[in-house]
Amino acid sequence: MINYLKREEIDESKWNRCVELSASNLPYGFTWYLDCVSEHWGGLVKEDYEAVFPLVWRKRLFIHYLYQPFFTQQLGIFSGRESDENLLTSMLDAIPARFRFIEVNLNYLNQVKHGGFEIIPRTNLCLDLNHSYDKLFHNYHDNARRNVHKAEKNRLRARSDFHPEIITEFFKANTGNKIPELGEYHYGHLRELMNETLQRKAGNAMGVFDEKDNLMAAGFFIITEKRIINLLPSIDDEGKEIGAGFYLIDHLIRQHAGSQKVLDFEGSMIPSIARFYKSFGAQEQTYWRLRRNNLPWFAKWMKE
Repeated sequence: MINYLKREEIDESKWNRCVELSASNLPYGFTWYLDCVSEHWGGLVKEDYEAVFPLVWRKRLFIHYLYQPFFTQQLGIFSGRESDENLLTSMLDAIPARFRFIEVNLNYLNQVKHGGFEIIPRTNLCLDLNHSYDKLFHNYHDNARRNVHKAEKNRLRARSDFHPEIITEFFKANTGNKIPELGEYHYGHLRELMNETLQRKAGNAMGVFDEKDNLMAAGFFIITEKRIINLLPSIDDEGKEIGAGFYLIDHLIRQHAGSQKVLDFEGSMIPSIARFYKSFGAQEQTYWRLRRNNLPWFAKWMKE
């Protein structure tokens, strides 16, 4: 049996245990993560938390709809058991009918065939860190190796001994200003997420500085047992010229080389960013966006 539970009805311990045991190793489904990035959410629960499916929602006028929150690339089914197409179909059919518009991302383990949704492939890039640093570096593209050496010649250095708010402001100035949908409301959620992650010792704020202590590139990384999420990368124009972005990722790879972790770059569908991540040897990984518009005719235009 699959039931929809409101946030306050969810057994946090059982829910989080299910997410923790999921083969996807993604942090986005934890209750604390969802609390940080959204105002309202509930979830589908199979039996006694054998599988869970977070549903993040908003209400506009009289219409309830499901959406994918910022800073949360993939949701879908989390389960300690291997999820199959039948389970996903049953979960999707159990979404309450009051959610008339749906646009959500499944995770990369969820295979979907469902006639009731528009199914859109999305591309993520990941790098297996279970190799020595020398082997990983050998697999870099020539351009990446050149840029790492350029950064070293410019005496750049990576540090984590600073407040994450510095990264937030750096991101706003260099990346966030190019994303019109991203407003102060979302930065509030971001700050809450970063602080919560650091308190749980599951995050790392990292920056690349020049000799004059100017920040050239920065990132915030969420670190789980088997995955490192590249949550908030950013670089300024000068940093691009001297290889600061390459140096940042190389430093992270050097730190975690030989571990059982996967470096999850969180994208990208933007060709230039995808080339940058692929230059470190990252491989493509497909996940799926589901979309359904059952809004009444007079409201359908709002979500076209």
